[in-house]
Amino acid sequence: MIDISGARLQPFQAFHSFHERINVHIKVAHAANVLLVRHVGEPNNQDQLAELITSCHPSWNAPPVRNLSIDLQRAQDASVSAFAVVSVFSAFDDFLISTEAEISRVVGNQRTADPTSDESDASEDDEEKIDRVFRLYAFMSWSDTGITELQPLLRYFRICRNCIAHRNGRASKALATQSADPRLAIALAALQDGRERGVMTFKVNEAIHVAPTLAIMCSHILRLIAIDANNRLVETLGLDGILKSVAHHAVRLNDELGGKDRKRPEAIVNAFLTKSRVHMDSRQESIAEMKRVGVWTPYLKAISRGLATSNRSVKRTASGRR
Repeated sequence: MIDISGARLQPFQAFHSFHERINVHIKVAHAANVLLVRHVGEPNNQDQLAELITSCHPSWNAPPVRNLSIDLQRAQDASVSAFAVVSVFSAFDDFLISTEAEISRVVGNQRTADPTSDESDASEDDEEKIDRVFRLYAFMSWSDTGITELQPLLRYFRICRNCIAHRNGRASKALATQSADPRLAIALAALQDGRERGVMTFKVNEAIHVAPTLAIMCSHILRLIAIDANNRLVETLGLDGILKSVAHHAVRLNDELGGKDRKRPEAIVNAFLTKSRVHMDSRQESIAEMKRVGVWTPYLKAISRGLATSNRSVKRTASGRR
């Protein structure tokens, strides 16, 4: 029997991988800033900052910086967090688009008229588009009870992202209003262990500063929503839909699943299912089920074309090196 109850489909796998990478990036960048501040803060090292900058690239002139003021330290933290918040929402939007594509590809054309992809009647202000995931849930008739409590935080960080990207890091009226929402503190406290800092409140046109810890929290919140959306997608697709998705993705992801060691079509499928946390009683079970669904023969043809193309590319590369 194939168990899909814990399945993690391709859109979630991609977002989860990004979440882990951005988490590490934020911590490394922040730690590097702390080390730089400590080193430059020593009286004998204050002139070394300009020397360090000029040594990084021959075209860089020495800036008029001899030490790291509090304002400059704050700006460094803000730049790390701003990059992270904009990047994580880019990855999250890609997750939503990929989720919609899975639905359209597997469920059929009746689901392609998704309102999340038609924003023509929305305001030009991006702040009108911040509840895209909830519109997807409503369109698919998915229960949103698992993510409703996260909505105030989602809106807060989405509007922060929009202000960073489109208002030069200055708070909009929407952010000033959202940052004063009392539900934010309640939602944030439910996610934190121990005493943590809360979100910042902003006045209109005030410079936005998101602490690195909150940038990580932003990514965590979006991951929680992605987990719930993944579970709803699994329920919608069912086993047959997941097998159709596997047939689509396994060809493209063959190299990531082991390259030459997994060239057999059966091995590619089973490796992909294992990576997707789909559990089977035997290795042959997935093949039998794909045959039942009617995707095994098309998959074999696709994988054969993919491998033939790959082999031709390898031969061309090898001949070019002679």
